[in-house]
Amino acid sequence: MMSICRGLALLSLLLAPFLAFGADKVRLQLKWQHQFQFAGYYAAQEQGYYRNAGLEVDILPARPGEDPVQQVVQGKAEFGVGSTELLQLREQGVPVVALAVIFQHSPLALMTLKHDGLQTIHDLAGRKVMIEPGSAELHAYLRSEGISADQFTLLPHTFGVQELLSGTVDAISVYVTDEPFTLTLMPLDCEAPLMMKDNGRAVAEG
Repeated sequence: MMSICRGLALLSLLLAPFLAFGADKVRLQLKWQHQFQFAGYYAAQEQGYYRNAGLEVDILPARPGEDPVQQVVQGKAEFGVGSTELLQLREQGVPVVALAVIFQHSPLALMTLKHDGLQTIHDLAGRKVMIEPGSAELHAYLRSEGISADQFTLLPHTFGVQELLSGTVDAISVYVTDEPFTLTLMPLDCEAPLMMKDNGRAVAEG
């Protein structure tokens, strides 16, 4: 899976000294609601790194349907957390700059239930899959494995696991630090998920 990933930060190097003129007020637009994946930003704020650089940082959670890139482009935030799509947007002429790659490997994966009999990425052919926006690397991964968009049914992501557990869909895109943990809190009769990543192999988790 591509190492340029969902954690790619759009204008997020908040300690850049050329920005630190006095107590500059800046806004950091997250790509999702407050949660552990943004812990580095919270820790830097709590430990005074921003303050020592002369910055007063307001960390903004994303609202449902809100595009963090557009928040920056429209001047509603000075910095933002983006994803692999930044590369495509830059090529299309959108004035964005990627300053840091926060995650060195993509945290995105495709999760299924073990009892569904999906053993490799190729078993998704003919299945229903929910893939969230901002997942260019997953689409690239599928194409690299010879799985075109017309070989499976792509459904809008609901950002939960209930559709997977109920059998409404056969696989969902997940953040490896989020949904798999959520499943560990489910009743014990829940099947262990399979994390599909890296060369089409299915890796059991849980």
